[in-house]
Amino acid sequence: MPQDENALFNGWFSQKQKNSRSAEGYNPFGSKINLYGKVAAPALSSIYLSVDGKEVEVTCVSKSNKPPVNTTYFDDLEYKGKFVKFIRSVKGNSHKSSANFAESV
Repeated sequence: MPQDENALFNGWFSQKQKNSRSAEGYNPFGSKINLYGKVAAPALSSIYLSVDGKEVEVTCVSKSNKPPVNTTYFDDLEYKGKFVKFIRSVKGNSHKSSANFAESV
């Protein structure tokens, strides 16, 4: 199991933030084109590996212990813990909450 001192990121989950990202190509920089000139597949959230070895769904991460988004807009933001690495993007809305996802893993 990974150790807490190996943590690189803090992670949060907000269903409101996830819902604000559309399957039509959410991109915070206003472009749907990636670095390779292709239409970017939208990531609605991400799966990160926690320090205790579990895969957890998050909508934002930061090296800081402060959330990197405005909590006024995403008032349901919940701290999910410390993470060691990115695993994969969630490209479609599975209609599972973060809690249900964690139970299913």
